[in-house]
Amino acid sequence: MIRLNFLCIPALCLALAAAAAAAPAPGGGVLALVDGRTVTRADLEERIAALHRYAPMQPGADSGSVDIVEILDGLVDEELMLMEARGLGLDRTPEVRQGLEHFAATQAIVRLRREEVLARAAVDDARVEAFFAEHYSGNATRADAVLERMRPRIERSLRQEREEELSQAFVQALRDRATVEVDRELLERVSPGEAQPQDQGCLARVDRECVPLADFLADLERAARRRAAPPRMAVGHAESLPKDDAALKEQVLQALLTHVLVRQEALSRDYGEEPDFQALLAKRERELLLAAFKQQIVFPLAVPKEEDLHRYYREHEQDFHAGQEVRLGSMVFSEREHAERILAELRQGADFEFLAAQEAERAEAGGRWLPVASLDPRLRAALRGLEEGGCSGVLSQGSRYVIVKLKGQRGGALAPFERVREWIREHLTQQRYQEMLERYLAGLRARASIRVDRELLERVRQELWQPRNAPAETAGDGQTGPQHGPRGERP
Repeated sequence: MIRLNFLCIPALCLALAAAAAAAPAPGGGVLALVDGRTVTRADLEERIAALHRYAPMQPGADSGSVDIVEILDGLVDEELMLMEARGLGLDRTPEVRQGLEHFAATQAIVRLRREEVLARAAVDDARVEAFFAEHYSGNATRADAVLERMRPRIERSLRQEREEELSQAFVQALRDRATVEVDRELLERVSPGEAQPQDQGCLARVDRECVPLADFLADLERAARRRAAPPRMAVGHAESLPKDDAALKEQVLQALLTHVLVRQEALSRDYGEEPDFQALLAKRERELLLAAFKQQIVFPLAVPKEEDLHRYYREHEQDFHAGQEVRLGSMVFSEREHAERILAELRQGADFEFLAAQEAERAEAGGRWLPVASLDPRLRAALRGLEEGGCSGVLSQGSRYVIVKLKGQRGGALAPFERVREWIREHLTQQRYQEMLERYLAGLRARASIRVDRELLERVRQELWQPRNAPAETAGDGQTGPQHGPRGERP
């Protein structure tokens, strides 16, 4: 993909600056102030809508089951992370700037296509009927019924044809007025699947803009892999890729030049002055900054040290016995109190099989050998360190409670530490990441000035989350209000 110099796109720079400085939407209502940054009612409602969109509630579900204060906490945390990310200069890193440049260019191209192609590709009834009349050779008395049935398909086909015509004409117009120079000698020296020239300069120039050789090589490598893939694994239009290397290079080059021409035209339009475009850029910058903060600042804190890896290996040796099998007896209870009482008797020496027959609602004798790797992680953890004949504690299993006895174990050579080192590193990192994030956020909250409009928050909760005709919840003093306040708020 072409690398843009974001600072050289004035319209988009102004768009981003305007979006970053934009005041809260009129009438949106400020729910929280985080060191002067606002979290508005509109922000909260947008997040609630997203939650329902990606995790839709079941019919009849109570929307109040989602904690509105918890959602506000998440928005406050995001503001804290964004301020910290900017304070650390992450907004100036290549990853964030290039990601934003690519997004801006993509959105501009989408709008350009909407204007120049999609808005002009409408198909009227006359064209549909003319196409039908030209191609239909059936019974004339049934023609009207057949036309109505075929109309959506004909419209779709004609529109696709029209979009292709408009696209080709538009690109040709761009090529006709552009100055394109290609280094054909450099192009000749590169071949798919072979060592490439050390020169990583410009393969071409489009109106004096460099088209880097590196971008061409990346596209050529992808095209070569698609061409070489077995038919059942091929993606995209692999069958349209030339078998001849020279033809493949030319096809890839022309596609890249077309992209540059279209992108240049899209960025020359005034899309950056449109408020909705500014909002898209601001939202994407937030996403990129949050991702950069978590990846570059928090994630390294969660990476375990070498001694942590060895300690985990020693304490979890049972998990690294390849092919190990166990035989398990079990008894199941519907009430925890019952299970705890039976466990106490077992620990005093009572017979497991006798109690299983007399007290358990359901019991397993443990006749089958089970691969340890197939067991639930919680069960594997409960078996860790047990001697043969030992019993686990009470384990929750849905609405049931289980006690397990290790009746036998066999096989399983211990995997060497070096073989499982990376797995342990990834596992511990995942475990520790959330803990490190919460710890970092706690520090940010402790240093921040956070003000929450509790009265507005409660009104929003009443309006959005209270079931119709249901009385408002009241606090102990008779005043309506959230049952708990946002984390970290300081008066």
